[in-house]
Amino acid sequence: MPRNASRARPLSAGEKMGLRVRRSAAVLLLIAALCAAVLYVGGLWPFDRPVGNVVIISIDTTRADYLGCMGRAGGITPHIDALAADGVLFENAISPVPETLPSHSTMLTGTDPVFHGVHRNENYSLGESNETLAERLRDEGFCTAAIVSSFVLDRQFGLDQGFDSYSDRFEGAGSSIGINERRGEEVSREAVSWLAAQGDRPFFLFLHYFDPHMTYDPPEPFKSRFAGESYAGEIAYVDHCIGQVVAALKEQDLYDSTLIVVTSDHGEMLGEHGELTHSYYIYQSAVRVPLIFKAPRHTRHKEGVRRSGLVGLVDIVPTVCVLLGIDPPAEVQGVDLSPTFSSAAEPDTARYIYCESTTPTAFRANPLLGLVTHDGWKYILTTRPELYNLSADPAEETNLVGREQRRATLLREHLEQIVADQNRAREEREEREDYEDRAGRDAESRLDSSARKRLESLGYVSGAARLDLDIDPDRDDPKDLIGYHRKASQVLAFVGTRQYDRAEALCKELVADRPDLHAAWQMLGNFAMLKRDFAAAVSHSEEVLRIAADDPLALYRLGYAHNRLGHRTEAKETWSRLIETEPRHALGLRDLGLLLQSEGDYDGAMSILSRAVESDPDDFMALRGLAWIVATHPDVAARDGAEAIRLAQKAIGLVPRPGAPLLDTLAAAQAAAGLFDQAIASAESALRLVDESSDAPRAEAIKKRLALYRRREAFVFDLSLPGGE
Repeated sequence: MPRNASRARPLSAGEKMGLRVRRSAAVLLLIAALCAAVLYVGGLWPFDRPVGNVVIISIDTTRADYLGCMGRAGGITPHIDALAADGVLFENAISPVPETLPSHSTMLTGTDPVFHGVHRNENYSLGESNETLAERLRDEGFCTAAIVSSFVLDRQFGLDQGFDSYSDRFEGAGSSIGINERRGEEVSREAVSWLAAQGDRPFFLFLHYFDPHMTYDPPEPFKSRFAGESYAGEIAYVDHCIGQVVAALKEQDLYDSTLIVVTSDHGEMLGEHGELTHSYYIYQSAVRVPLIFKAPRHTRHKEGVRRSGLVGLVDIVPTVCVLLGIDPPAEVQGVDLSPTFSSAAEPDTARYIYCESTTPTAFRANPLLGLVTHDGWKYILTTRPELYNLSADPAEETNLVGREQRRATLLREHLEQIVADQNRAREEREEREDYEDRAGRDAESRLDSSARKRLESLGYVSGAARLDLDIDPDRDDPKDLIGYHRKASQVLAFVGTRQYDRAEALCKELVADRPDLHAAWQMLGNFAMLKRDFAAAVSHSEEVLRIAADDPLALYRLGYAHNRLGHRTEAKETWSRLIETEPRHALGLRDLGLLLQSEGDYDGAMSILSRAVESDPDDFMALRGLAWIVATHPDVAARDGAEAIRLAQKAIGLVPRPGAPLLDTLAAAQAAAGLFDQAIASAESALRLVDESSDAPRAEAIKKRLALYRRREAFVFDLSLPGGE
């Protein structure tokens, strides 16, 4: 979208320089793509055929040092090792964030988190102003498909952009090992089936295997073979599943013409530096990942190529595009790695790769902002900065900030400049396109309670992290809170396995340790809700709000608990405060609207429920409430039978077995539209579902409305009678 002329302003010298740098990068990538085409036509291309198709395989939570081709003994990954022997292995590849959604956002856009705007799994989605590799390849005529295996990559989080098909629904009987993931063999089976159905059209297939993520529980025979090493067993199992896809490519004569990329979104700490899994620290065990490109078979290299230079997940998109001979997306920040495929040249020898973790900010600590350098140094900016010589100290045990003050200062300046440049580039894009990106806080309003519970069962959502990347010297250092984080992670692990009593006991330890941190109070509020102890839920929610005044989860829970206790005034005030803070909070809007409706405030309820349906078009309770109001409003000008029928029927279509309230609503809508025979049938169906011995008032109300319909009269809410009857 062209920039609005009225908003244009002169660019500063720094902004002009940044614009020139980005334009130069785009020009270089275009030249590289043209050169690839010329080399192939001229017979100098290092492969025996052009790239016809692309398969990117992402193995979740996989440390680079657990692959055989990266030095792991025992034949753990023979199929991945074979791809490395047939292609190019990058030994020093860095993920930008040790979490699934942000790192995959980088993997598929070629941009860093500061630019694409996704910093955590919780409360973020990839905004539509980002251009993905799938969008780019679809525009070039490729058939695009993705098969993912975890809810973390559900389409609601924005990674489906550009895919003709995006397989993320796997909750049917026999199709999932749990509500949050499916086994690798299911991913491979679907991938093999999809490949068999393709014709001559070039394709891009993205596969995501979640198995190495905790909890580690590989199937047999890998469980027995790797007894005591379940994490390794999960990786070995995924390697087996990848072998099935590779075999299918070979059987269909697609292997030699297909570019296969194998990588991971992040690693796993496995107890190093005190972290059991990932998402908190950005040490190498969490951010160093495998990266393999198996391009069409080499003519000059028969045993694969190994490169030790620094690269990142950010480089995948531009490399794939150049190998295909097409222009990469205009905003890519990675570099093309293909020149290293056919010569002795290492990747760019003056490279810096950015990484980050904002997870500690959920505990009111500073974020961790990192820079890995081409010459083997690692700088981490936080309250107490860290500097490591990775060549001499790969385990990052000796902090050299005090001894290498000049180097640390230069790297800090470079890191801060990278963050500033990417922030400015993102702002320029949004201004240029006049587009309000959906990433960031606005995404939180779309993370409903179901989504939150599913992320919690995977060990995420321990508190709301801040988007602020500034370092405040008065905030805690993340290293001082690793014990707190470990306990909080254990709480979520207990929640995931429904050990609620153990989780609650651990939360009480957390609030005793740090009563000024709201994450444990938040979880105690959740446990109180599970126990239907609404008085305790009020108390715990108020503790959260004492620390974080506008926390949306605590505000919603507080309003809900007040409502269940019969404190209607407090519930309305709390939910009103919530939607002032989060105007698109679907649950808050819905419940406030239903409360207003129950009090006979039809105009207020209609306004609020309309906003609720706009925020979440698939909330059947909001749809039912709005349908009832539109069908039975005392003001004839506000009634619309046809619209009420549409809303009621949509609500019915969202539930497996509609109950009496939905059918009663449909009947009222049909009567408002003058369809009395249909209204009678719907009301009779509703009445059959009511147990009069336990719900006599509902049965009596439906009978009265049924009598109206039989007299060819619609039901209209009457404010002068009790309950509107």
